[in-house]
Amino acid sequence: MNKKIILTLTLTIIPTLITTTQTPPWRYKTGDYVVCVAWSPDSQLLAAGSSDNYVYVFDKDSNLKWRYKAGGDVECVAWSPDGSLLATGSEYGYYVFDRSGELKWRYKAGGWIKCVAWSPDGQLLAAGSWDDYVYVFDRSGLGRVVVCCSLRCRVFVDGVCWGWYGAGSCLELYLPPGRHVIVANFLGVSFSREIEVGAGDVVVVDFSTEVSMLIGLIIVFALILVGVSGLYFWWRSASVVIEVDPVSAEIYVDGVKRKTGRFVRLRVKRGKHKISVRADGYEKWEREVVVDKKTVIKLSLKPIKPTAIQQIRMYEEYLRKLEEIKNQLRPEVYEKLKKEYEEKIRRIKEKQSIS
Repeated sequence: MNKKIILTLTLTIIPTLITTTQTPPWRYKTGDYVVCVAWSPDSQLLAAGSSDNYVYVFDKDSNLKWRYKAGGDVECVAWSPDGSLLATGSEYGYYVFDRSGELKWRYKAGGWIKCVAWSPDGQLLAAGSWDDYVYVFDRSGLGRVVVCCSLRCRVFVDGVCWGWYGAGSCLELYLPPGRHVIVANFLGVSFSREIEVGAGDVVVVDFSTEVSMLIGLIIVFALILVGVSGLYFWWRSASVVIEVDPVSAEIYVDGVKRKTGRFVRLRVKRGKHKISVRADGYEKWEREVVVDKKTVIKLSLKPIKPTAIQQIRMYEEYLRKLEEIKNQLRPEVYEKLKKEYEEKIRRIKEKQSIS
């Protein structure tokens, strides 16, 4: 009889040990220990609450779909019966998200939220807190509020920041009946609206007009600033007209290239400036000019004369090219050009005493 009992216990324990020691299909490391997990009713999403202050949501293949920093350890997670909403509890109250991670509403209780549970019909949400209270919220008793901005704004509801919205995305949340203050902050400027929300109401708060007006004021101020700066520069400056030959000359003022051309008009600050004119094959012209009123400069750059060695190399290059096209020329033309180039080389050498 004892042998039968031992055999039965052995057969029962061995499969259990084999089952519990198999390798998990996947795992994910959070920033701290994980407190709670819950599968969505359709088994497609897994929610996890961690002591790193984040709630994580994965698909069944281990892909992280989204995460949200709730503030304080996330102690509990619970999906609504239809799987459309996820409730979490932390030090800063409870949070309710949709499946995509959009925060729908939140509530700060008098203590840490330690547990949350939905009613079977998904209309009521219960939360247990360290302040010795049980809180029950009715989804149908909340008002729907939509906050929009034409550009990206930071949105606050009753002093709590809900994140950045605008430029195509609106904040959609549910609030209990009563008065609420909605604030949108754009470029450090805050716009505030006080709204009255009733059960089942839909309230749209659009800050696009305020943001557009602020942008308009910024543009007007910028134009005024540019205009004033331009007038100040015009008052403190004078014109310089430079007429130069050749037409390819480049004009530099205080080492900075300004323009290229034969006739150039510039506007510079009054005072001393170093003006230089440069062109390939010509000597550089450079002077320090005092600009007070209208200043006119007319000049012609001097061509750079090639040295004797440069002239000899130039004619030697002519002779080389002449040999390349010899077959294309009549013999008398070829001989004439060859003698001409050789004679010029000889004269330059004699004049410069170059052997």
